[in-house]
Amino acid sequence: MKRAFTMIELVLIIVILGILASIAIPKLTATKDDAGAVKASLELKNALTELATYYNINGNFSADGALNNSTSDIGKMSPTLQQTFSRSSDRWSDCLTLTTNSANATVTVSNTSTSSAYCKAVRLTPAYKGFAGETNGVKVGGGGLFE
Repeated sequence: MKRAFTMIELVLIIVILGILASIAIPKLTATKDDAGAVKASLELKNALTELATYYNINGNFSADGALNNSTSDIGKMSPTLQQTFSRSSDRWSDCLTLTTNSANATVTVSNTSTSSAYCKAVRLTPAYKGFAGETNGVKVGGGGLFE
């Protein structure tokens, strides 16, 4: 006699697999956003360090104001930031704005209006919270960033 699965057993297995998939897929998506946010926080620190280095070498920023892909000398001031602007995904530069001020030797980190899951994860990182919490901006001249 042949032994085979009955239709009810097959339907039950499909239902169980569907339930497991509905639990696992959102967790995997959140993990991807969290990994991207950690990468973003490291790149944010690198960009601020590059901007501080540029300021300390040249005595000013080549352009004051919000930094974007059309900012003159963005590649010289921060190669990391320029690379972020030119990406198609994981663009934390869509989530926050870096604004330079040569007169005060500061870089201010602020939110944009983008509210994607990725941006929400980026804004929860300790690096973002630490830098965005500086109401007067992160001091890059006179040893402010490295104190």
